[in-house]
Amino acid sequence: MIAVVYLDLKEKRWWREAMRLARVRQDMAVLEERQEIAREMHDGVGALMSAVLFQTEYLTEVEERPETRAELQELQEKVRKAITELRQVVRVMREEFDLRERLEEAVATASDIWGFGVVSHVDVPQELTSPMLRLAVFRILQEALTNAGKHSGARTVEISVTIDSSPSWAGGTGDGVLVTVSDDGRGAATEELDKDGHYGLVGMRERVERIGGSLRITTAPDKGFTIEAWVPLEGVVDV
Repeated sequence: MIAVVYLDLKEKRWWREAMRLARVRQDMAVLEERQEIAREMHDGVGALMSAVLFQTEYLTEVEERPETRAELQELQEKVRKAITELRQVVRVMREEFDLRERLEEAVATASDIWGFGVVSHVDVPQELTSPMLRLAVFRILQEALTNAGKHSGARTVEISVTIDSSPSWAGGTGDGVLVTVSDDGRGAATEELDKDGHYGLVGMRERVERIGGSLRITTAPDKGFTIEAWVPLEGVVDV
């Protein structure tokens, strides 16, 4: 009996160590993939946007019509803001990062780009265990903010990011990160939400479900959007 107990304990230690090493390898693979994607974004999209900015600056200088110059200057400002957001994403993809700091930065950037006011409550640990989880939460919030500005036309957005147990609608177990983004924009009919490419919400749902989480969207015409995403702290396998 003593030998059996000893072997059981030893096997459990081996199993825990094997799981730890598997998580380390997984995190390293994800980091390498993130860095490769970041390089491609910087060298491809980043270079293209910089070229567009350069060309609009030149056209502004040579254009004589005041109304056209004003439109070009507005375009320049939008491109600059887009470059700022791209650099933010590339930095997050390349580095290990403080989630709370990057979430606050994403909120400030979206507010500047889309012009809405923000009421924000971010209460998460500075360092969550999984790099994949940090990146997923960041991207979920960023996509929800883009929806509020681009599709809903919101004037005010309320944001909450907290550690919480699984809500009843999520059907999960244990603790996770709960992201809630509500806006006062024009909203949409629920039957419009599942159209391909519409509102960017189909891709958001797929992202959340890939990492074992759940997404709930509440909206109606002239009622704004409420997007809720819950992602488990444990068991994240992909981003």
